[in-house]
Amino acid sequence: MKNVLSALFISGVLMVFGCSKTQTQDAKNLLSSQEFSNSLTSIQDKIILDVRTPAEYSGGHIQDAINIDWNNGDFEQKTASLDKKKTIMVYCLSGGRSSAAASFLRSAGYSDVKELDGGMMAWRAANLPISMQQTSQKRDIQKNSFILCFKHILWF
Repeated sequence: MKNVLSALFISGVLMVFGCSKTQTQDAKNLLSSQEFSNSLTSIQDKIILDVRTPAEYSGGHIQDAINIDWNNGDFEQKTASLDKKKTIMVYCLSGGRSSAAASFLRSAGYSDVKELDGGMMAWRAANLPISMQQTSQKRDIQKNSFILCFKHILWF
């Protein structure tokens, strides 16, 4: 009987401390709008990842964010080339997609993934800056597509 009570006690203690560690760890990675904004300034080696649709992204995003749509079906393929040594700062509209994307990224070996709690809705509510410009990476892709298209036209 004592062994059973001891086992239950130890199990209970492990559950409490195991859960509190997860909550503490989640609290470190789930940032308020202001904490997210401050981290964008203080963290040097980072990738800002907007996991919303391209249409949502073009309606306004955090400056320097790259857009990889969580729901597009090629998220795993497109994120495979991201540097695992960098901090990934991920957000979506309200936090659902970014939470799923962050979990995926952590399981894929990205050790430092930060999430914007409440997504762009919280960011806008905090009156933080929104960019309408495309990232240089996206502009380069579009520029290369234009050049290829132009070369194709010249061949005819």
